[in-house]
Amino acid sequence: MAQNAIREENVPEDNLCLLHLEEIREVHQEKKQNINDMLIFVVIIIFILAFLGYLIMPEVRAVPLNDVYIEMAIFLFTVISGFTVSRQNNRYRQIMKEITSFDGSVSAMYREFAHFGIEYQDKFQQIALDHYEPVIREHEWDYNIVNKSNTLTNTYALVKDALEDERIAHIEHSSVAEIKKQLSDMQKNRKDMIALHAERIPQFQWFVISFLALMLILTVSSISSYGDVIESLLKASFATAILATIVMLKRLDTLDLFESFLGEHSAQDVIDIFDGKK
Repeated sequence: MAQNAIREENVPEDNLCLLHLEEIREVHQEKKQNINDMLIFVVIIIFILAFLGYLIMPEVRAVPLNDVYIEMAIFLFTVISGFTVSRQNNRYRQIMKEITSFDGSVSAMYREFAHFGIEYQDKFQQIALDHYEPVIREHEWDYNIVNKSNTLTNTYALVKDALEDERIAHIEHSSVAEIKKQLSDMQKNRKDMIALHAERIPQFQWFVISFLALMLILTVSSISSYGDVIESLLKASFATAILATIVMLKRLDTLDLFESFLGEHSAQDVIDIFDGKK
């Protein structure tokens, strides 16, 4: 707490908000690392429990199921889950492209607003900070999509006010045209992000994947491994991999798997430009 007070005393008032966002980001990074460590710990525990269960528990069914059933289940699960993962990865790349394009337009406009004077550049910086602050605070890249955002509206109003300001009547027309172009691109980026955000895995597809995963685990569990270390190890690894695939699909669907890459890193890069770090 004392360190934060010292930092604030040595920093101009205009930069306090930037320091606040940086502190929020650092805290979130620590929390996210703790969550990742916890997930790894849970996966290890599941693997150990599955291994011990397959090793010491007698099988309910003495006669193993036909290998054809297992092969068919593996094939169907691999095809469907592989297609889903590929589609969600493509969705992630498209969203990442739209976000970087949007943030690139913000940084470009910030530099163009320098032609309007420091007053208007600072006003635009505040509009941008109001846009990025909840993204970092709430750790949600889509905060300005699911919630009402005035970023573009306020920027349009700021440009209008600047053009009506007699003190900067000498403003270059090329700068105005560039800002309007960036605003138009940002409108398109926002619409694309809204469409991609709504593109989720259908419930029926979730049902099929879950059903095949359950069938795989049951069929593999029916194979006798009582007292056999190698068989138990393979079965535990297989069951853990299936559960991990389901979790990965779910996190891809909600875009939680790449949360920090999607929003916060890009947002922090723009804030660093405002702060003069880049």
